[in-house]
Amino acid sequence: MKILIQIIVSLLLFESHSQTIYDFSNNPFSSGWNYYDDYNSSPNAGFTYDAINERINYSLNTSVEVSFLHTQLSNPLSKNYCIVFEITPTNANNYNTFFPLILTPNQVTGSDIHPWRKNKINSNTAGPVQSVDFIAIEIFSNELRFFNHTASNTTNVSIQSMSPAFHLTANTSYWVKLEVMNQTTAIITIYSDYSLNNVLAFSQFTIPVLEDMNHLYIANSNGNSYCTQYGHLDNYYINMCGRLDIEKLQFERTKKRVKIINFMGQEVHEQSNTPLIYIFDDGSTQKVFIQD
Repeated sequence: MKILIQIIVSLLLFESHSQTIYDFSNNPFSSGWNYYDDYNSSPNAGFTYDAINERINYSLNTSVEVSFLHTQLSNPLSKNYCIVFEITPTNANNYNTFFPLILTPNQVTGSDIHPWRKNKINSNTAGPVQSVDFIAIEIFSNELRFFNHTASNTTNVSIQSMSPAFHLTANTSYWVKLEVMNQTTAIITIYSDYSLNNVLAFSQFTIPVLEDMNHLYIANSNGNSYCTQYGHLDNYYINMCGRLDIEKLQFERTKKRVKIINFMGQEVHEQSNTPLIYIFDDGSTQKVFIQD
């Protein structure tokens, strides 16, 4: 898979962790993400790639669909970590549940298996909960909530609202930051801007100690009841969660790359599994490593 690992000096708490960007500049379905959809009449009903805007569109509108995107993280998330992502709901009447972010230690496998539920029993019954640790951001109708579970609990999950409850507005972009601190505290902050200046909501949650997270999912609710969720997702930043980091990333996306060299100074084409240096039209440089 192509994962651009940015080597950027940071003064954040998460500076010692591997930093990864999923900005969907390439089609995720052909660059390391797995896609599953059992909506037989339209195989791409749940998630589609918008190449013009370089983002993921989600359109979940059925009672029986199981749709999710999945990628394995290049490095496990342990103890202290953070993820920022951008979400734009496009329907004022979104209903039921959608997960723009689920983290799990293990990949779920098998036929018709969802990241947080086992096989569906039927369209009217929720399947039993997966026997794995997971932590997630949930959109229920248009309310953003925190969702987590331990493998030892085979029946229930913990679902907590922000305090006060926070509802997303249609056709408005939000930047959502999840921070896990010392494995026992999770903080969700919602911003109105990519520079993370304007805080719209903030809540802190106590969580059980969970395993290291190795897999990232974007998923629907597992089709146990009628669901309508429409919108866009973009810019998943892992352990790059400070305002200065994200401002720099957004600025750098406007620059034009003019040359690629290796660490010996030789001009080369883009290649996997080799440290490279990008040179931009403003004279700046960036060290990158593209992992296959």
